[in-house]
Amino acid sequence: MNDLMRRQPLLLSVVLFAAVLWTFWPAVHNGFVGYDDPVYVTGNGHVQQGLSWKNVEWAFTASDGGNWHPITWFSHMMDCQLFGLSPWGHHFTGVLVHALNAVLLFLALLRLTAADLSGTGATWRSFVVAAFFGLHPLRVESVAWISERKDVLSAFFFMLTLLVYGRYVQEKSEIRDSKSEGNPKHSILLYLLALLFFALGLMSKPMLVTLPFVLLLLDYWPLRRIQSPKSEPQSVKAFVHLLAEKVPFFVAAAIFSIITVLVQRKEGAMSLAVPFVARLENALVSYSRYLGKTFLPHDLAFLYPYESSLPAVAIVSTTLLLAAISVLAIYRRRQRPYLLTGWFWFVGTLIPVIGLIQVGDQALADRYTYIPSIGLFIALVWSTHDLTRGWQFQRSIFGLIAAAVALIWALKTREQIGIWKNNETLFTHAISVTRNNYIARNNLGATFERQGRWDDAAVQFRQAIADKPDYAQAHRNLGLIFERQGNPDRAIEEYREAMRLSPLYADPHNALGVLFNAQGRVDEAVEEFQQALRLKPDYADAHFNLGLIYARKGQLDEAIREYQAVLEVQPNRADVHNNLGVAFDNKGRTDDAIREYVEAIELEPGYARARFNLGVALARKGALAPAIEQFQEVLRLKPDYKEARTNLDALLKMRQEH
Repeated sequence: MNDLMRRQPLLLSVVLFAAVLWTFWPAVHNGFVGYDDPVYVTGNGHVQQGLSWKNVEWAFTASDGGNWHPITWFSHMMDCQLFGLSPWGHHFTGVLVHALNAVLLFLALLRLTAADLSGTGATWRSFVVAAFFGLHPLRVESVAWISERKDVLSAFFFMLTLLVYGRYVQEKSEIRDSKSEGNPKHSILLYLLALLFFALGLMSKPMLVTLPFVLLLLDYWPLRRIQSPKSEPQSVKAFVHLLAEKVPFFVAAAIFSIITVLVQRKEGAMSLAVPFVARLENALVSYSRYLGKTFLPHDLAFLYPYESSLPAVAIVSTTLLLAAISVLAIYRRRQRPYLLTGWFWFVGTLIPVIGLIQVGDQALADRYTYIPSIGLFIALVWSTHDLTRGWQFQRSIFGLIAAAVALIWALKTREQIGIWKNNETLFTHAISVTRNNYIARNNLGATFERQGRWDDAAVQFRQAIADKPDYAQAHRNLGLIFERQGNPDRAIEEYREAMRLSPLYADPHNALGVLFNAQGRVDEAVEEFQQALRLKPDYADAHFNLGLIYARKGQLDEAIREYQAVLEVQPNRADVHNNLGVAFDNKGRTDDAIREYVEAIELEPGYARARFNLGVALARKGALAPAIEQFQEVLRLKPDYKEARTNLDALLKMRQEH
């Protein structure tokens, strides 16, 4: 029996890992989505190159996505190195890390709740909390959205911090009570390891800045390091000591908070357009919405639009609800200390993303509940256990109810994962379950535009503008539809409107440049591309378009400079390598041209034009055999390629003559 008890955590860990893996496995069959995935993976050249010293340096200096999170960048780079741009591999990593997080949470709670830090802990309660956390539908956004790798990755280090911290406290307790010959140096190493995991978590996602407060809550319960059986002053003294113990954690949190604010301000992600009172009202209402979606998960969407005004009854009722629960948790802290820890874990860890400092257009987001929801589950599970303590067959009844809830949530989770299958399913669903979702409509319109469904796209862009008239991106996209439909004057109007609404927005300048170039207004086109690059210096499309114009005008040095600028940002673009090769060829730099053509072919083996250009360059250098091979491959790819046929015949005749 004792052997079984010792093995029980291991067996439960395996069961939990398998259950979470099964629940989220459908995500492996999903693709990338057009919302943020281009920033993090599909349009990010640095990430696509994989791990290298150059990209490591970039990761520590990049502010793409409005955050400083080098560990997250490393994770995406590793995926690209292992799986390329096959979405299944990227999804598999997210699912795997999430399943590990559930197990780590179980083990951390088991250690933290061990009786006097030396017993077996609250095994089944810890297991149920971890199962609720791992299987809940609110986890889908963090796991099934590749761009939110930062959620599961930062939580991985969060769980490790809790696990090591629990071991550190146990070691300190053993040394203090002389229960065994504890090693002070070992406890210091454990403390430093916990601090290291915290720092790695912050470098994955800065939302972890509240972790020091979580540690203080855990000190209160279940670690009971604050309460003193002797006197209240000793409790205050213990709290001050524990606060001092957390100083390095608070310093790290402060440093990363400052970095995050600076980066988000630089990237324009932080909005001050919404008055503080409105932000405060939204924050209060969001707390109640998070509570509702935790216990009754329904109508989940990738984005909930910010509402400019909220009903007074919602604000007042939410405020009263939050105040009542807080008072209850404080009032019952001695009899049910887990209520205080669980509730204020939920409230406190949401503060960085609750909207008091508005970042983005969302009123709230499912992904923000990844760590906060743990506090609610702790309060729920421990309360239920205590309330049913006197029941006959308590464990069986408690287990059946928990299993039923976990199964319902798991099935709902698998259903929600299907919504993330592709752009159309994701954005269409969001429109159906939210109101005035201009971002979802704009993204659905962009999806239709890529499919060539221009009329459908125009409907979505117009509705997005109706929902939010000053939405510059929708005006730019509507302009693109007018251009596709052969109405350049209306297109120009929309591009100009987008520029007026958002003077720092580079895309409409690039789009207008493309239109002017097509109309033969080359000088105006150059001016627009240059303006786009002043607003966004690493704008690859603007560099490329400018390079095309310079090459056509015979300004080869300028063209080479622009193409090289594109490759700094998007090194895997075969068309740019080919164009750069042509520019080198026209400059008489044949060896450089051959190198670029070869690179283009390695990236895209079926690139017939690059093979033709390589064949011409090789023939010019007298390398007849490899040139013939290239022209033969071109004709295999495109049998009607007349220039390749002519050149091949000439080279074959030349070889026969020699």
